[in-house]
Amino acid sequence: MGKLTIEWKKLNKDAIIPKTNLSGDACFDFFCVESGKIPPKSSKIISSGLSMQLKEDNKVMDKGWVLRAYPRSGLGFKHDIIIHIGTIDITYRGEIKIKLFNFSDKEFEFKKGDRLIQIAVEKVYDIEHVEVNELNDSIRNENGFGSSGN
Repeated sequence: MGKLTIEWKKLNKDAIIPKTNLSGDACFDFFCVESGKIPPKSSKIISSGLSMQLKEDNKVMDKGWVLRAYPRSGLGFKHDIIIHIGTIDITYRGEIKIKLFNFSDKEFEFKKGDRLIQIAVEKVYDIEHVEVNELNDSIRNENGFGSSGN
C-alpha cells in the first residue's frame, strides 16, 4: 500500500482542513462552518465548507477507497446527538455535509468550528458474490444476538 493523501478544497473561507491528531489514529475530526440549533427529536444538515479528492502515491484515486463518517463519542455521551453514518465516495467532489440527529428532549446548539463528526478512510474491495450449498462451521455457527457474551 502506498502513501495516501487527501487534498481538501475550501468552499467556504471559514472551513477548517482536518488533520489526524496522533499517528496511527483510525479517524480524524471534521468541523462545521456554521452555527445553529437542532430542536429536540429533530435533525439538521450542516455544512463543512469542504470538498476533497484522495490520492495514492500522488495519483488521484477513482476506486478502491471510501471515506466513512462516524459519531464522536462525546456528542452521544454528553448530548444524545448522533450522526447519520455516511459514505463519501472518493469520486464525489461536492461539499461534504454532516447530518446530526438530536434524540434528547433539549435543544442542541453548535458553533462554527465545532468538531461534529470523525472520518475514517477505508479500503474497498471488488467483491464477487457466489451462491454455495454449504458454509464451513465457525465458532458461533447459527448462534445470533447475545451469543458472544452479555
